[in-house]
Amino acid sequence: MDISNEIKEPENLGEAIKNGYSKLFGQQWPIWVGGILFGMINVFMFAFERPWSSANGIRNWGNWLFNSLEVTDITIISPHLFSTSLLNFGIIGGAFASALLAKQFQIRMAPTRELFKGLLGGILMGIGSALSFGCNIGGFFSATSALSFGGPAMMLGLIFGSFIGLKILVWEITYMSPAVLKNKPLSNKDTGKKIYLPLVGILIIL
Repeated sequence: MDISNEIKEPENLGEAIKNGYSKLFGQQWPIWVGGILFGMINVFMFAFERPWSSANGIRNWGNWLFNSLEVTDITIISPHLFSTSLLNFGIIGGAFASALLAKQFQIRMAPTRELFKGLLGGILMGIGSALSFGCNIGGFFSATSALSFGGPAMMLGLIFGSFIGLKILVWEITYMSPAVLKNKPLSNKDTGKKIYLPLVGILIIL
């Protein structure tokens, strides 16, 4: 009888907690789990106030910045009170805490080429979100769930953009040198210090 695949029972409470933590944060979750959680959260948000979106929150940040610099004088809700802005803060904080809990957080400096691509991609995404009145969340997922034809219409643009982006990525992998595409860490500190990362992640969540 092959017992190599049998689950080993933990010998004490500490080992049981360690095994549970490793399964929860040390392994990648299935995509369908994320999809179900995403759908449930969006339904509850739709019932509570508004569907999930992020573009309006980013625009709120931009308007607040330009108002602070006295470039514009737009009547806005403060970013710490605007619901979509708070959602964006939650997304950033949640992603940061998740990386810390998974012990995967590390500061890296991207190559100049990648920084340029990020800048150009961000500009194009900003233009696209303005034209479609929403990001891929509010303009696609939330719009589709609300039976808006704008969701499937935006899906065509997403497919077209993904096709072009994938072609560019394949071209880079095929013809660019691995040294050019590699991101280097800013520091080479002892990886054993990653044990403190989950504590920081828990503090952020709290």
